[in-house]
Amino acid sequence: LYVGKLALERGVVPLLAAFARTVGQRSDWNLVFAGTGPLKAELRAMADRLGVSDRVHWLEPRDVELPGLLGASTALAIPALSNEVVGRHAARALACGLPILAADLPRLRVFVEPEQNGLLVREGSVEAWAEAIQRTASSPMTRTRWARRSREIALERHSWPAVAARFEERFAEARARVEAK
Repeated sequence: LYVGKLALERGVVPLLAAFARTVGQRSDWNLVFAGTGPLKAELRAMADRLGVSDRVHWLEPRDVELPGLLGASTALAIPALSNEVVGRHAARALACGLPILAADLPRLRVFVEPEQNGLLVREGSVEAWAEAIQRTASSPMTRTRWARRSREIALERHSWPAVAARFEERFAEARARVEAK
């Protein structure tokens, strides 16, 4: 599953190419693009040229309930090419217990513990994305372990109690600095 803008800087072209080289050739795997953007027509044509158009599905984000889509997916792909992408859907994917394949960029590393709940992938590399997709597809037991760890990370780092505790900690630190002056 990819959720977001269909634009060049989002890395969707290498993702589609990698999918076509790997599990896109099988009848039991699909790639879902939930998004709109300037590359949609080009990506559709590319899927046709690569012979995977029947394995690639296109959803408008407003037409779908994101938690249900995340819960029905095998993994979330965040193939960003630049640090402008913040991975706003990654925390939701973690909450749904979804493994994450993300570009190895600073803003996305916070969501992925490599080999624990997904993989960090060299941005823009079709070969690296193909390897990551193949590894994810080849082991249901690994995906199950990654999914469990994703849920744990969501609770440890992104749940309301965890966020509130960090906020209170920061507030106490700031207060202590003010009182020390």
